[in-house]
Amino acid sequence: MTSPTAVITGRVVGPDGLGRLGRLTLTPASPGAPLPNRDIAAGRVSFRLDTDGYLVGPVGRSVTISPGNYEVDLNIPGDSGVHIRRRVALSSGQLLTLADLLSGTYTPPQPPPQ
Repeated sequence: MTSPTAVITGRVVGPDGLGRLGRLTLTPASPGAPLPNRDIAAGRVSFRLDTDGYLVGPVGRSVTISPGNYEVDLNIPGDSGVHIRRRVALSSGQLLTLADLLSGTYTPPQPPPQ
């Protein structure tokens, strides 16, 4: 059985190997559109990148998101910062890093253990 959520982890570093502060924001691509589990997605959710560059969720270095279509916005402020925005479709059971999320290279859901 797969999880009814997608899990995102990851870290952003500069050329010097040090982490970068920033923010990851996910906004439903079609506000009010039913998600696969028939919930309604309203508003957006935002997560910070800590001083070491790690994505920080409510309970650690990962976040869980309901499956659906989202506009993803990664913002790393500063003189040599970055701002990346793209649309993604998240499926139940996906395990993603920030690099997967922003490049479109996803790890497929894992089959249940036998």
